[in-house]
Amino acid sequence: QDPTNDNSALLIDTSGRVSQSQIIAFMATTTSASTAVDAIVSTWQTPTVNKGSAFNSGTGKFVAPAAGVYHFAATILGGAHNSSNTEVWVYKNTTVVVKARDDTQNGRYQTFTPTATLDLAANDEVYLKNKGTGTLPGHSNTGEPWVTFNGFRVG
Repeated sequence: QDPTNDNSALLIDTSGRVSQSQIIAFMATTTSASTAVDAIVSTWQTPTVNKGSAFNSGTGKFVAPAAGVYHFAATILGGAHNSSNTEVWVYKNTTVVVKARDDTQNGRYQTFTPTATLDLAANDEVYLKNKGTGTLPGHSNTGEPWVTFNGFRVG
């Protein structure tokens, strides 16, 4: 089939290659220290990928444009703390679906990665919230970010 004259969401060419015209995926990063305790993480730079325009870097929220199964992951940099913890919760609308925490209190930076695979309806929201006892560091010692948030529709 000629994909230039087709409105199909999924095409398989004669060689068996599959292509999708309606991909939903995003990748956001930050190098800024972010958010007060119990606040949505919303210090994201312009997403490096935002197919389907479902992620809003100003609000920090992903809003599902279509129902389906989605996978989300974040890489969080735990601060060089001695008396606090770094904790991030993943929310679907107003419900917590995953909690992740760094509580080693050893004065060193560490990373952790909360992930979730969720069944979403159209307009469901997914976002991260800082639930630790301090701000989230947004460190970048070489220009590349240590804090990321990404997601994509599985099907």
